[in-house]
Amino acid sequence: MCIFSQENGFTRKAEVGEELVLTRFLHSSGFATGNDPRMGVCVPHGMKLELSGIPVGIQRRFSVGSQAVVTIRETPDPEKGAASDGIFFPNGDFELLRKLPRDIRAKVLPVPESSEAVGGAGPVHEKKASALAVA
Repeated sequence: MCIFSQENGFTRKAEVGEELVLTRFLHSSGFATGNDPRMGVCVPHGMKLELSGIPVGIQRRFSVGSQAVVTIRETPDPEKGAASDGIFFPNGDFELLRKLPRDIRAKVLPVPESSEAVGGAGPVHEKKASALAVA
């Protein structure tokens, strides 16, 4: 959860309703505030985001339109040998944040109180992770 925050000294937890942008940090990707791209924002495991401005190539690959509601997950990343943050698309496909293009916008959505996703669900070990990098 919030893997990039380990390298970025300026981080804080995401707030419901907040508008974020996907950003590249020194060695990873994560979300930042629109006002300050250096301010990393920790979006906890299990939170839902409404993405907007999704490029056409990503739309085709994950069967979504220019907007989609996704879920943040932490998962093992065999290429890095450590955990990485990624998202589940509505069709069930998973992609690491670092493999998505920068500047995708995200709005933090409320999580129902009955959801246990934020509280203590462990990392997802997903075999469907795409091996295709986005140029």
